[in-house]
Amino acid sequence: MLVRSGDHQQARAAFSAAKAADPASLNADLSLATVDVVEGKWDDASARLTGALARDPKNPAANLWMGNVQAVRGKRDVAIDHFRRVLEVWPDHREALNNLAYLLAERGSDYDQALKYAQKAQELAPEDSTYADTLGWILYRKGLYSSAIQYLERAVSASDSPGPAMYHLAMAYAKAGQSGRARQTLEAALKRAPKAPEAEQASDVVGVPR
Repeated sequence: MLVRSGDHQQARAAFSAAKAADPASLNADLSLATVDVVEGKWDDASARLTGALARDPKNPAANLWMGNVQAVRGKRDVAIDHFRRVLEVWPDHREALNNLAYLLAERGSDYDQALKYAQKAQELAPEDSTYADTLGWILYRKGLYSSAIQYLERAVSASDSPGPAMYHLAMAYAKAGQSGRARQTLEAALKRAPKAPEAEQASDVVGVPR
């Protein structure tokens, strides 16, 4: 269940009541963990999910949420392990495939394996701009800049908030020798998402000081 930020207090009360009525309820724990995530309570979410996984180690929903939480907390290897556990139960889980691919690439190893997961996620949901961005970024990391551009352009055009993808695309243009497009795309990205973590790296690659 997804919880909108404006509803989280009401949702927490409802899920807490469900938990009180059935303390062994795994669904209540998972629902409360989603509220923890919405509120940015990463430690609370991690603790709650740890308890859920102690009871059901292979639960794909619990492993997916734990993977996302640990990725946000910067515990990349732990997150990778949880996304792998999701795929053991549900090999075609698009979000787990995409997130695992991205983390493997960011770790700087297993690019071929990361590419395999990213391609599968993108094939399962070709309209998803996030998956196109991940695939394009991995192709960039492998030095396949022309191929990367195809997917990154698709990600930018399909997204309502394409900040990260635009930075990735600017870097791919620069590496492919398209300096004019690189600068133009970087300038647009800096206007849309000036505080994005990709901004500094993209500026360095394109050669435009911030």
